[in-house]
Amino acid sequence: MRLPHWILAAIIATAPLSAAPVLVGPETRVESIEVQGLGPALEAIVKQRLPVHAGDTLTVEMRHRLAEVLAAAGKDLGRSLTFTYAPGKKLGAVKLRISDVC
Repeated sequence: MRLPHWILAAIIATAPLSAAPVLVGPETRVESIEVQGLGPALEAIVKQRLPVHAGDTLTVEMRHRLAEVLAAAGKDLGRSLTFTYAPGKKLGAVKLRISDVC
């Protein structure tokens, strides 16, 4: 059964942004960096070690480096750090979210 186009358009228009996958391409820029689940002191330590900053282009190499840095920082801090993305306010931008998965 095929749905009429107007029903599909209504479904897409009302879907929450959080349900949509965040696409990270070669021109994706970091709009902001959020650290979740850590206190202010640990957040400052993690942010100081990050190889990426707001406004940087998030290349494949930068994502690999970010994973390496977070693994090392997590080991030093006795945490398990990971990162995800949320849609940014502008097209081609993401919010980088760093969190403790423990």
